[in-house]
Amino acid sequence: MKRGKIGVATFSTLLFLLLLIPQTSFSQNELNPLKIEKLSINIFFFENNSAQIIFYGVYKNTANVHVVPGYGIINISCKETGFTLSPFIKGSSLTVKKVSAENPETKQEKEAIVLRSKGNVAVRYSLWDPIEPNGEYPFQVTLMVRGIVAEGLIFNELNFEIGPFSSEIKNGEIILHLPRGYHFTYSSKQLVHGGTLKITNFEPGERIKVNCEFSKFPFPLLPLQGYILFWCTILLTGITLLIYRKILKKL
Repeated sequence: MKRGKIGVATFSTLLFLLLLIPQTSFSQNELNPLKIEKLSINIFFFENNSAQIIFYGVYKNTANVHVVPGYGIINISCKETGFTLSPFIKGSSLTVKKVSAENPETKQEKEAIVLRSKGNVAVRYSLWDPIEPNGEYPFQVTLMVRGIVAEGLIFNELNFEIGPFSSEIKNGEIILHLPRGYHFTYSSKQLVHGGTLKITNFEPGERIKVNCEFSKFPFPLLPLQGYILFWCTILLTGITLLIYRKILKKL
């Protein structure tokens, strides 16, 4: 009985002491002091449905102590629409063929390995150099991929996501370099200088979404995706011809 009373008293004392301890709330800045100050993603598309993706970024340490970045993950996932899977368009099937990483200033190679090579691909890079307080550290990761584009007879579609990122992105851009002779016909976001998408104030956990179309035909930048307008035009033309034939039979 005495042991039971002592145990209850000890538990009550610990609970009382815990209630006296002030609760501390940690901001995102304290949990992850590394911010991506600049991010530039250049994607070079080639005729054989391969592409080179170059990630160039600058980490900034906002803490008062040295911080080691450690591992970083790059996730890329392609999305397909119902029309993309039609007989007229070959659906995308993303595959990583080669990956490398380096410090672009010192040209020192860094470890980079492919965690998932097909579908929703994932690449891990390693940065073990300590960053001093308020210091910056540049990094570059290069991927060679195939199947990022859903190819069609008239329109080629890009519909993919990059992320999520573990650090906040202050400023950045995605620059899409089309093969020679191709033109953008649609983009879900405003394109700057022909093929640049701006990235500003992305919170950790967010994904960068890219959805656009390009074609060899010199169409203007359309308000809707080209394949939607294409099929709507065919449907309306068929309905118009059907009504016209019925009118002719009545005359």
